[in-house]
Amino acid sequence: MNSVAEALLPVRTALISKAERDADRVVAEAADSVAHIEDAAQAEAKEILDEARARGEADARILLADERAAARRVARSMELRTQRQIYEQLRQQVCESLQDLRSADDYPALHAAVTTHALMLLGPATVVRDAPSGGIVARAPGRYLDYSFAALADQALDRVAASLEELWTP
Repeated sequence: MNSVAEALLPVRTALISKAERDADRVVAEAADSVAHIEDAAQAEAKEILDEARARGEADARILLADERAAARRVARSMELRTQRQIYEQLRQQVCESLQDLRSADDYPALHAAVTTHALMLLGPATVVRDAPSGGIVARAPGRYLDYSFAALADQALDRVAASLEELWTP
């Protein structure tokens, strides 16, 4: 070795030692920085997951509520349709029962009594016609009476409407 190199050897050793310490310090700081960044990233990822989970649960509750409401509407629609069908069947049975009156022996007397009643209520200018469903329809200027079997069936069902409502109540 030459004398200059030997003279600089302690300086060189000190510089290398300082460089190694600086490198160790930089590596340690980088490791700390990486650990801090990893911790922050994990915390942020947890927050994002928690928020996404909460939103998903909230969305699921809303969707479930919407689906339940739709199911209730469908069920109510079916219930009302069934009630209407039952009402129409009952009405049909009442109308059919009234139709049986047409073949009864006392129907002509009943027809005459209803016609007389209509003439008494509406006056002498009344025009009385047989209704297609049975019974009569009477018209006078500005006045109208419907004693058809269909109208009488509707009136009878209207009078018992409150009792019919009990059929639908659990």
